[in-house]
Amino acid sequence: MPQKRWKSALITTAVLAAPILIFVEYRKAADFQERSDCAAYWLEKAKALQETNMKSESKMAEQSQLDLREQLNSAYDCVTKPASHSRIAPGGGSFGQHGVLPHQ
Repeated sequence: MPQKRWKSALITTAVLAAPILIFVEYRKAADFQERSDCAAYWLEKAKALQETNMKSESKMAEQSQLDLREQLNSAYDCVTKPASHSRIAPGGGSFGQHGVLPHQ
């Protein structure tokens, strides 16, 4: 009988642990997707600003340089800042766990 209890306990543990492990892996994948979407958003904005500045024949304005730097820093923050573990960013932003919001 002790062998049967051991097998039953092992099966029960596996059945209970599987959903937890699946959920953890799902959150890791969702976190990666949110981080990459956030970074892509900021990099696209920076690319568009850079293209606009390249088209103009005058030197890049100081404000444009600051905006470009801010956008690149925001993309970097999306990738490197730890998640806040909330589904909504501070201020009701749209980037899930990462509190890097578009600057107005």
